[in-house]
Amino acid sequence: MNIFGRFVEFEHPEYLLYSWVPVFLVMAMCLASSYWLKKLQKSYANPEHLKRSTRTASMAGTVFKTLGWGLTTFALCAALSEPYEKNADMSVPQGSLHVVGAFDVSLSMAAEDYRFVRPTKDGGPPIGAWGSRLGMAKEEFSEQIFKAIPGNKIGLVTYTADGYPQSPLVEDYGTVRYILNDSGWMGILSAPGGGSDYVQGMRVAIHTLRRDFDASKRQVILLFSDGGAPTFEDPEETAKWQKEYTETMEELNALRTACGGNLSVIVVGVGGPEEQMIPVYNGRTGERVDWFPLDKEEKAKTKLDDAGLRELASKVGGTYVWLNTDGKTKLPVNWASVIGGQRTVQGKLPLSSYPLGFAMSVMAALILRGLFRPSDQIATRPLQRGSANA
Repeated sequence: MNIFGRFVEFEHPEYLLYSWVPVFLVMAMCLASSYWLKKLQKSYANPEHLKRSTRTASMAGTVFKTLGWGLTTFALCAALSEPYEKNADMSVPQGSLHVVGAFDVSLSMAAEDYRFVRPTKDGGPPIGAWGSRLGMAKEEFSEQIFKAIPGNKIGLVTYTADGYPQSPLVEDYGTVRYILNDSGWMGILSAPGGGSDYVQGMRVAIHTLRRDFDASKRQVILLFSDGGAPTFEDPEETAKWQKEYTETMEELNALRTACGGNLSVIVVGVGGPEEQMIPVYNGRTGERVDWFPLDKEEKAKTKLDDAGLRELASKVGGTYVWLNTDGKTKLPVNWASVIGGQRTVQGKLPLSSYPLGFAMSVMAALILRGLFRPSDQIATRPLQRGSANA
């Protein structure tokens, strides 16, 4: 139901549907009381005494009182029906998920696609290293995903050519946040090897879930990467990678079977479609000194491999999400819905206070009207001699 531009729903719509019954009864009682009061006054009261001591209700006063109590009754019924507006904030029930974040920490993740998109702490222009792909991935994970899945277990994995488990599944978000913010544990090249191989990241994430496996939990892998599958000149290396890829897919399918299909894989594309160079900063001063590689005149350029990541998501039966870099809109990702599947809970903004406040306001107006009647002025009128019956 659209009310004043807000889409309102009710926990107990039947209260609102049948509100006409108490409204009718209250308004009928108001009209009946006014009718019988007038009749009794005319039948038994001395006209002169009646004129001095009270004020006979007018037609307008009767209508005002009847409509006022009718509106009050309807507003109370509306409050009891518990109206609410669906809130964009969603969360997943505590203890229902096991989530592993696998982060690509290859050199290309140092490119600063988000330098002027990711706001600084003081709101000013960025100084020094800021807005890297890895930094954006970690911020999205710690700020938005943590809030969407409170009370669930989270693990961390980094990978380049090889994967490395940084944290097992834990419920201590403070520790996980500390690891994320530590450049030694979760910085560029904080995993062994070189290059980038998402298969290794996926494999270590699967092992992390298996190490603390619980079939009653929804198993979730979030793989952050700018893409780029490894290429090999040596046929033996290519065959080895193909074997590892096949084995990883088999392990993923085995995990999906073990948890009854209650598994989600979300591939998160980080970076933009435009080529970016990789900045190199002075570790002591924080100033950019050059672009990578330092010893070559021609600098390396990198961009998001959107097609490759979409293909990966399709092959693993997962979902693809891109952290856009246009800076025009907030990251349009409802993580609770993406991660939680059917276990998400829609947030609700209660609105019962509005009809309740309206009812109280009308009641106050009706009571004040009765208190501030002009009876004091009427009582000062002198009683005419001979007008009263002894």
